[in-house]
Amino acid sequence: MIYTLDARDNVMLPVLKQAFRLTDQQSYREINRIFADMNTVLKSKGIAYENLKSALIPVHKDHYEIAFIFDSSKIESSWYGYKVFSALIPALNKESTYSILVGDIIADSLDQTLIRQLLLTSLEKCHETVYMHSTQYFVVYINNLTKNQIDEILNTLTNEEYFIGCVDMTFGSFLKTILAHCLVPHAIKHKNIILQPHEVDRHDDENINISSYPYEDSGFIIKSINEDYFGLLLSYKIESLYTDDEDLSFSLNAICPSYQSALELPLLIPEAKLTYTESNQLQLVTMY
Repeated sequence: MIYTLDARDNVMLPVLKQAFRLTDQQSYREINRIFADMNTVLKSKGIAYENLKSALIPVHKDHYEIAFIFDSSKIESSWYGYKVFSALIPALNKESTYSILVGDIIADSLDQTLIRQLLLTSLEKCHETVYMHSTQYFVVYINNLTKNQIDEILNTLTNEEYFIGCVDMTFGSFLKTILAHCLVPHAIKHKNIILQPHEVDRHDDENINISSYPYEDSGFIIKSINEDYFGLLLSYKIESLYTDDEDLSFSLNAICPSYQSALELPLLIPEAKLTYTESNQLQLVTMY
């Protein structure tokens, strides 16, 4: 069973379908062929796909999604990601499985005043920061964390002046939607294994630490897989308030050889609930 498929930021499937004029049935077979090939490679590396489920789907019961926020303007090196991960890696639990996404908050189409308000009002502050532009903030987003794991990470980072705090991203929000469209998958941490993507022309037998972050120094084992597999089938998709019909369509096509666009399906909403929803949407638009 395919747990997730990311066509939101991945052009491979749309290009394949358009270039070869694939029908839905042919597209379904191609997606599942790619999935089978990926499983073969994972097994050769001693990893069972089914054991990665908690890293690939939202798990809200007693588990959390947390965005750890770092002010890169407080880090002298231009390779601030290395500095951040050098501090973070020793706090990563070796018994759990979760996805790690990273990136700067790049949202040029949005007003900086709005982003500043969304970020700073949601932040559980650890150190002070002077907001100049959203791009100064480097985010490490981790899903499927327990409270104890969160506390362990916070206790490790609390002495780092560039760590300004964290935001609980477990449930939907405007800030979560922004992060969904500017962060990129970095790795899956499966117990003591760090699974990262590697270049498409690298042999499947190889395992490289493409990020060069010091995982091995803390006892982690590096495994890597073709980035085409990783980007499409091993990338955690942060939930967004906005629907991408193409992404939804390919996600449905991964499990059904014949499907109807989710945006074309009839939606039945009780009148009282519709009135409440429209009223609250109006209030949110007024606020922001």
